[in-house]
Amino acid sequence: MIDAGCVVFGRVGFATATVAHLCREAHVSLRSYHQVFGVKEEVLSAVVNRCIGDAVRAIRKGLVTGDDVWGLLRGAVATYVEYVTSRRAVYRLLYVESCHLANGEPRRDPLAIVLADILRGQTTLPERSLRVIVAAVAGMVAALLAQWHGSECVAKEEIIETAMRFCSSALASGDA
Repeated sequence: MIDAGCVVFGRVGFATATVAHLCREAHVSLRSYHQVFGVKEEVLSAVVNRCIGDAVRAIRKGLVTGDDVWGLLRGAVATYVEYVTSRRAVYRLLYVESCHLANGEPRRDPLAIVLADILRGQTTLPERSLRVIVAAVAGMVAALLAQWHGSECVAKEEIIETAMRFCSSALASGDA
């Protein structure tokens, strides 16, 4: 059902998708669906969580061990930007359809998860400063990806370079 949700929500969106669409794509009966999921928001939640996990694994796989903090940060941002821009459905699921999750689930950003791990292991930033910098970088990358998604007027390399300039300034002022 989660695979079906990735396809259906990624193609037509949460608002347009029906449980019947999901069942048809998954080749399961409505009864089977209701034995596992109550409402389609539960499927969306599972789909978004899978997308987050897949993206985090892709970013970590793209990192080169032994790199300094700048190499790790650049690798994380570059891998994430490439991952999202090469899979439009992933962008849609992570940044558009996830907004339909109304159950108070905090939205986790895959890039923020990995950046926080990198900075915790490579800097002496206080936790509060680290969280603010990570949220700002991930939010900026998300905003630039939204521009890319909307019109593709922002080049992938421009997203990466902008994120790295911001990281450099933020870490320098945060006493990294």
